Amino acid sequence: ITIKNSDTLESLIKKSDSVKAVESRIRFGASLIKGMDELHCIGIGMEPELDPDLFNLKQSMVSGEWLSPDDAKILIGTGFAADMELAVGDLVTVRLITSSKGEDFSWNAVDFEIKGIFETGNPTVDNQWLVMPLNQAMEGLSLSNEVTEVVVRLNSGDEQSLLKAQEEVKNILKMEAPQFRAEVCIWKDLMGTFLAISQTKAEKSQAIVMLIMLIAIIGIANTMMMAVSERT
Repeated sequence: ITIKNSDTLESLIKKSDSVKAVESRIRFGASLIKGMDELHCIGIGMEPELDPDLFNLKQSMVSGEWLSPDDAKILIGTGFAADMELAVGDLVTVRLITSSKGEDFSWNAVDFEIKGIFETGNPTVDNQWLVMPLNQAMEGLSLSNEVTEVVVRLNSGDEQSLLKAQEEVKNILKMEAPQFRAEVCIWKDLMGTFLAISQTKAEKSQAIVMLIMLIAIIGIANTMMMAVSERT
């Protein structure tokens, strides 16, 4: 499912005073091939000149360089690089899934150079994402001015502003562009799994701290009992 003429959609979304930046992206199924090894991943086609205004991926680079719009190169995460034993400058083949509907399954293979490696702290991104310029994704997937999502960053990140902006964008699309039957989701809807993992890790960390404290208290109590016993 794609969005055609996303430039028009971006212009409409920017009418909201809550919006700070907008970017069109393509999310697609893919796999990375190195020799006899192949690892499935999530492909992201993004606009290198706009992406830093919305995400911290550029600030998360640990080696190599950020992409340019015309680069025939890609970025991968630290986990992905470790799994495939890849480094900056390596040449790899990316299998871009162009259709996955039953017997219509089709794909395209394109060679890329790894230009940089990032580490965001999000295991899904660092272990599974493969990032390339938007025009490379369009060409590899045979899409002409089509994207799968338009990402919006707001001027404020509090809960009330987030929900208000969501309704504003919905109303703008409904009134001015009903042909864009797009779903407007807030980041918490899309990142539910990561938030759940983070919460679980936090709870486990608290449990470990409590366990350590409990062991320490028991140890102190035993020491005191031993001391009393010795005095007796």
